[in-house]
Amino acid sequence: MMKEPLGTNTFDVLAILKRPHDERNEEDIEILVNYFKDISFLSMIKKENGLNALENLVGCLNAEEMEQGNLVFRHGDIGSKFYIIVEGKCSIMVPFL
Repeated sequence: MMKEPLGTNTFDVLAILKRPHDERNEEDIEILVNYFKDISFLSMIKKENGLNALENLVGCLNAEEMEQGNLVFRHGDIGSKFYIIVEGKCSIMVPFL
């Protein structure tokens, strides 16, 4: 599980991510940036494209809650989402071909 940055907690982040994008303010975006900035993929975006690119990206994130045992996607599906697990865990099973 991710370490929580100082002054940020998972509950606050999830509350922000559950709100519509147009109801988020600059402080919300700053909280999201601070929370997600240490994910290597997202830190690379900031490093290569600047803070504004990361702010734009985290501003588009949404929360989705999954029940245990739910199938999120299947091997071979065309991707339409990028998942970041904020809380909990998942299993990934790749079929042997």
